[in-house]
Amino acid sequence: MGRIDPGVEMRADIGLATKVGKIHWIVSVMLAAGREDLLEPVRHLARRIQVEQQARAADDLATLRAADVPVVMELDTCLLLEAGPPDRSMWIDIPAGFTKLLNHDKFNWNFEMEAEDGMAGRRIPCPRGRTLGGSSSINGMLYVRGQPLDYDTWSQLGNRGWSYESVLPYFKKSEHREGDADDSRGKGGLLNVADMTESHPLCDAFIDAAEGSGFRRNKDYNNGDQEGFGYYQVTMKNGKRWSTARAFLDPARSRPNLRIETDALVQNIVLEGKRA
Repeated sequence: MGRIDPGVEMRADIGLATKVGKIHWIVSVMLAAGREDLLEPVRHLARRIQVEQQARAADDLATLRAADVPVVMELDTCLLLEAGPPDRSMWIDIPAGFTKLLNHDKFNWNFEMEAEDGMAGRRIPCPRGRTLGGSSSINGMLYVRGQPLDYDTWSQLGNRGWSYESVLPYFKKSEHREGDADDSRGKGGLLNVADMTESHPLCDAFIDAAEGSGFRRNKDYNNGDQEGFGYYQVTMKNGKRWSTARAFLDPARSRPNLRIETDALVQNIVLEGKRA
């Protein structure tokens, strides 16, 4: 995190030639003149403009949680570095495209496990995303919160704040669960979670057979009770992959204090006090 010095010329190529950018310049002048007493009304206006701009970008004002949008006029700046390229590819947006990404030489780190005797000496592939959104831009889009007992066990081992009860509010806040859901699920968050839009006769027969054998049909395994059989939920929206970059980064791209650099592999970080 750094500080923008008063009087520094704003760069249009990172979105500062906007209404918010002009207000940012005004704030810099006020600080240089020692008039901090005039900042609050300007901050309020900047916050309103920012929320409106992001709402248009996300096509959904409700999902922006206006109360949680940081005030853009805080003079801290944020530099986001991504070792890989931008997440611009039809194979990322098309859900079935993940099959093209599992060993992609551009969007995937293509890690491998160490060879193991139990695997006949094979090195098992471990796909990891190498683009904005990380692995959420190349994976199979399945949304699984995890087993509540695991979280509770981590908490009991001394990891405070990791119990299922503690992390549940963050799951709810981050997601927008399409369709009907109980109070364990979130509405209005930025990460869209949907049911699969297509089914398959073999999958239906398998689930029916499990139910016929006495197992429960579970329509929502993310509500804290994973036992049963059913279809997966997916991080998709309007038929496209909804990665963490789509959900959380895209609405913030226009912020004048955010700079995104791709194809930027970090070797080390030099710190001068608290400034990187």
